[in-house]
Amino acid sequence: MIGTFKSFVQDIPSFGNLYHDVVTEQHKQCYFYNRMHDFSRAGEQNRKNFLPLNQANLNLGRFCKRTVDTLKDSCDDQQVVSELSLLVKQWQDYYNEGGTFDTYRYAASIFERLRAIGYPVYERLKAERELLVSFLQVPFVTKAFFQINILVAETDLYSFFQHHFTSALQRPSLHYYIKEMTVNSSFLIVTHQDRRDKYAILKFILLPGIINSVKNPVIHELIESLIAPFSTEDIPSTMHPYSARHTGNVFVSQGSTNYKKFLDLLGLIDAVYHPEENFAYLKN
Repeated sequence: MIGTFKSFVQDIPSFGNLYHDVVTEQHKQCYFYNRMHDFSRAGEQNRKNFLPLNQANLNLGRFCKRTVDTLKDSCDDQQVVSELSLLVKQWQDYYNEGGTFDTYRYAASIFERLRAIGYPVYERLKAERELLVSFLQVPFVTKAFFQINILVAETDLYSFFQHHFTSALQRPSLHYYIKEMTVNSSFLIVTHQDRRDKYAILKFILLPGIINSVKNPVIHELIESLIAPFSTEDIPSTMHPYSARHTGNVFVSQGSTNYKKFLDLLGLIDAVYHPEENFAYLKN
């Protein structure tokens, strides 16, 4: 399906005027990069911004490995220890293959199993100051970049991109603020009483370090230019975690959802993001 979305978007007229020909396919998404920005330079900066998070991930993985190693001689349920050891190995293998920060599922499963056997994992975490600090002391732009998440009905998808490309060509100064666009590899199914609707999940990442507040009018102008003809109220309000609902099918947030999952798992999220709006926005 990911290849289908890639060719689908690239084949729409004017795509090449707005986005680079290079498209990255990873994390079950297609990444399209704004042609107004240098592709290689943006990639280099992105890696630099996320390097501290990759290190924090590594720190957490090592903590989990140490914890599991101590259980090999002290836990009565060796079946659980075997399961935990396998999760640690899968985490290590995935990380070594380049899956760096995309390893939340392993951490969450390990924590769940540790708690199930009564292991005081959160008590142990309190003593791991360096580990906890590594998740908090990441670059400001990594915590603060904005993303606009839009759910577009399958039947509207071609028209949506036509509208987006036309609007971007008419208002290049507004399109400039978009760093990249992503499209999920599969549709979201929303079930109603009388029907099942399919929605594509799109994300527009805004330039880090330039737009740092939800009050910035550029955010609202971009949303209006993107979604005006395609707004719908058929989407559940809980569809996007750690995001604030702007309109029916538009959700806005700061920072990486994956980063917020790790913060939540470690009990740190309310130290970085406001709880009042579903942890969507950064604390001052």
